[in-house]
Amino acid sequence: MQDVRELLRRHEAGQSARKIARELGVDRKTVGRYLEEAQKLDPAMAAVTDDVALTVGQRVQARPLAPPSEAWQALSEQRTRIEEWLAGDKPLRLVRIHELLTHQGVVVGYTTLRRFASRELDWHKRSPTIRLDDPPAGQEAQVDFGLMGMVTDVEGRSRRLWALIVTLPSSRYMYVYPTFTQTVEDVCAGLDAAWRFFGGKPKHIIYDMFRGT
Repeated sequence: MQDVRELLRRHEAGQSARKIARELGVDRKTVGRYLEEAQKLDPAMAAVTDDVALTVGQRVQARPLAPPSEAWQALSEQRTRIEEWLAGDKPLRLVRIHELLTHQGVVVGYTTLRRFASRELDWHKRSPTIRLDDPPAGQEAQVDFGLMGMVTDVEGRSRRLWALIVTLPSSRYMYVYPTFTQTVEDVCAGLDAAWRFFGGKPKHIIYDMFRGT
C-alpha cells in the first residue's frame, strides 16, 4: 500500500507517468493502471489517503496479469546469465550486457532490458526507507552542514557560504548558523549559539560527517 500511495502522491505532485515509472522502477503501463483506477475512484484526485491507496491497490492487483511479451520471455530464459554479468567481480554495465545479448541473438530493446533487470533482479533498486520514531523532547539534536550558495564577502571575493543546521527532531525546530568554513571552532561557535537560541542543550548530539575547509 505504501508503494501505491507513493505512486499516487507523485502524480498528485505533478509528475508524469513516465517519470513516476522511471523513478520507482516499474513499468509505465503499470503506473497507468493505478492512475486509471484512482481517477475512477476520485476523478479530481483530491486527496491521497490510506483508504484510497488501499482500494486502488486492491482493484489493480485483482486484475488478471497480461501474458509476458516475447522480449520478456527471451530475457527470462537468459536470467541466470544476466545475473552473473551484473554480479561478477567486475560487474558489466547494462549497455554492455545489451550488446552481448544482441550478439547472441537475443534481440530486445534496451529499455525492456532495463525494466527486466530492475524488476526481476533488483538492479539499481533503492533501499527502503526505515522510519524511526522521533525521540522525546530534550533527548537529542541533529547537526549537519549545508551549502547555501556563493556570496561576495566584504573584500569582494566570491566565497561559498555554509550553514551549520541544528535540528530538534521532536519538534523540527531548527537553528541555522552561517559560516564561510567548517572548522571545529565553527561547530563549537554554532552549537553555543544554538543552545542560547533554544534556551537549553539536549542530552545527545547526532553529528553528520563534517568536512574541514
